[in-house]
Amino acid sequence: KIRTMELDGKTIKLQI
Repeated sequence: KIRTMELDGKTIKLQI
């Protein structure tokens, strides 16, 4: 499952 997180105004994709 791929989730997206917003950190420091950047969008990063996390593969958990």
